[in-house]
Amino acid sequence: MKIDRLFGIFIYLLNREKVSAKELSEKFDVSVRTIQRDIDSLCNSGVPVSSAQGAKGGFGIINSYKLDKTVVDHNDLFMILTSLESISATYDNKHFSNAIEKIKNLTSKQQTEDLEERKKKLSMDFSSLNIGRNKRELFYMVERGIENQKLLRFKYSSNKMSLTERVVEPMTIVFKWYSWYLFAYCHLREDYRMFRLSRIRDAELLEERFWRRKMTFEENYENRTSRGIEKLTEVKLKFCKEMKYLVEDYFTWAELDQLEDGSTIAHIKMPNDHWLHGMILSYGEGVEVLEPKDLRDKIKEIAKKIQKKY
Repeated sequence: MKIDRLFGIFIYLLNREKVSAKELSEKFDVSVRTIQRDIDSLCNSGVPVSSAQGAKGGFGIINSYKLDKTVVDHNDLFMILTSLESISATYDNKHFSNAIEKIKNLTSKQQTEDLEERKKKLSMDFSSLNIGRNKRELFYMVERGIENQKLLRFKYSSNKMSLTERVVEPMTIVFKWYSWYLFAYCHLREDYRMFRLSRIRDAELLEERFWRRKMTFEENYENRTSRGIEKLTEVKLKFCKEMKYLVEDYFTWAELDQLEDGSTIAHIKMPNDHWLHGMILSYGEGVEVLEPKDLRDKIKEIAKKIQKKY
């Protein structure tokens, strides 16, 4: 929409001394003539845009034109920008880059230089949360379904390896238990469900729209947990002392007990599914399942099947 582009140009100019029409046309994917008309629109709305001709010419906003910067202080801006820039590398969404542009507008040139200097002292990398190129198209499709309230149809492989076709009302994208999920109302089950994105196949948006239900992901999760429907298994794992630092990398201190012999006991609550089995097996002989017994037996069974392959 034109109004979105005008606001984007406005923010882009605020954060720079001077920008050429060509750079703006490439940034906003429109012609130079369209950019010139947009600049005229900004001027007519009261934004003081200056222009200069020549090789070093371009558009800019006069320095006396300021936005109110009293909402957040310098430390707030640093933490917001650092978080947004870190997440934007993982969650490729244009709204993140637009938000970053807007936040940067709240800083003066000197503050911007100070922020860049501070970034050398704190860096956050969330690349492990990346949805991956092969699932990015699905991710965006789910986003569109949520935003436009359109039904989504797909084939889904459950944690029991059964394949079913679902039609759902997509409601929320959730990052939980180290994976991306879709919280939706499932027409097949006639109830709310969590679908792991990596298990969704052949997804397509339908033209049929739906009215978004009032239930939120947080309310549904709390409700299912309190009623014992959302089953989280209490797991007790024992890691040998050689695994100490690997375990501390993965689990929180609150979940760990250090024993005198150097081994570590981890107490966690997670869904008892193939992801949990794979996580445990990834530690090889360095871990032992102490509780519950059915999980211990399951890992033993999987280990025997693996042994047969070799």
